[in-house]
Amino acid sequence: TKPATIILDTRSPAEFGQGHIPGAYSVGLGGQFASWCGTVIDAQSRMILVLAEDGQVDEAVTRLARAGLENVIGYLVGGMTAWQKAGLKIDTVEQITVEDLAKQLQANPELRVLDVRRPGEYAAGHVPQAKNISLSELEQQLEAVERGVKTAVICAGGYRSSMATSLLKRHGIGELVNVAGGTAAWIKAGLPVQTEAASCSAS
Repeated sequence: TKPATIILDTRSPAEFGQGHIPGAYSVGLGGQFASWCGTVIDAQSRMILVLAEDGQVDEAVTRLARAGLENVIGYLVGGMTAWQKAGLKIDTVEQITVEDLAKQLQANPELRVLDVRRPGEYAAGHVPQAKNISLSELEQQLEAVERGVKTAVICAGGYRSSMATSLLKRHGIGELVNVAGGTAAWIKAGLPVQTEAASCSAS
């Protein structure tokens, strides 16, 4: 079988949220780009890049190669501006602030919060009622994500949560918002935090 061709959107979470190609992966060049691409993208995949500016293509290709991802077959010239000018379909992910999240949690008991940080980060302090599935496990644990309810996805600062929304959308899970600023902004705003005692069981 021929390797899959994927769209890799390397812009910031906010830019991705404002408008992206349906089905694209969001992994921003601004963060730990190579290591996260290596985690979520199959090494055989052929990649078409979407960049904030065309001049970033060499940097993106070089950093992908470090993660063993060498099948970049092209990039979208003129980026999303060109795509939108051509009248092609776009998808969006609503970006909300931590204050918005706090208000929405009070107003809507159905709202779910999905924290995609590592278990140790989650245990050290998270949004009350947030469910933890770390980003690197997300595609293996899709059945644990509730469908048909609005879900706010959060991480430490908004980078991994944007990746998570893009992965979930690829699997048809749609009612998602990305929490800008993440748990760091939540704590800084003085909002309530839950911590977990480290479990001592053998599991």
